[in-house]
Amino acid sequence: MNVLTLIISVFISLSSTQQSDDCKDNEVSILSKKRDIFYFKLCKYFLGARVEVYDPEGKIIATEEITANKALIDFYFEKPGKYAIKFKKGNEQKDFTYNKLTPPPLTVADVDYHVVISQQSDKYKRDDLIKEDN
Repeated sequence: MNVLTLIISVFISLSSTQQSDDCKDNEVSILSKKRDIFYFKLCKYFLGARVEVYDPEGKIIATEEITANKALIDFYFEKPGKYAIKFKKGNEQKDFTYNKLTPPPLTVADVDYHVVISQQSDKYKRDDLIKEDN
């Protein structure tokens, strides 16, 4: 019985190490790039990374610390072009591009950039939701 317990413990240890190694190579997973949205997921250890969005000319237009494991960047009101997205945490950096193809539906003269970064968490606490309703 002790040998079986030892074998199971080693197997669990090896499989969890493999999962964290896979995550290490893929700190940021792209979930979708459809409909002017760049939707992504961060590995747990990469939470707290700063995302920076650059316009086609290389000017930074949005930045935010990502504290939720899933988030999106909305390019709906941006002009067409190739946007750079950089995730930075400590010495690590992951770079992506987003090609906005369609023109914005409206022209807003007062503001040049309208990028929105929205975050969501996979884990919601029912108690927190109940407290907000009261």
